[in-house]
Order: sequence, then C-alpha cells, then structure tokens
Amino acid sequence: MAKQMGIAAPYLYRVLPKLIEEGKVRKDGSGWFPTDRRDSPAPPEPDAGELVLEQS
Repeated sequence: MAKQMGIAAPYLYRVLPKLIEEGKVRKDGSGWFPTDRRDSPAPPEPDAGELVLEQS
C-alpha cells in the first residue's frame, strides 16, 4: 500500500487511523485492505448551521 501511495511504509502508521475512521481501509490478520464502499459507513450528516463545500 505504501508503494502505491509513494510513501515509506512506516508513514502508514500515521495515516492508517484516519483511513480506518473514514471507512476506507480494514485490517484482516496482518494485512490492510481497501474496504468495499458498500461496507463503509455513510459520512456524517452536516449540522443544520454548518456550511458544506463540495469538492470538484
């Protein structure tokens, strides 16, 4: 995974917690795998007064 991202393997320990939180990866045994989008949690709904910017 690090090679595909173009980073050194030890840096994955910095980004994996965020990717797990976002439902983008899962751990299976000693390996990390992308999650199936159908299995990942839906993003939280914005608060009523929160401004939401769409990425293009």
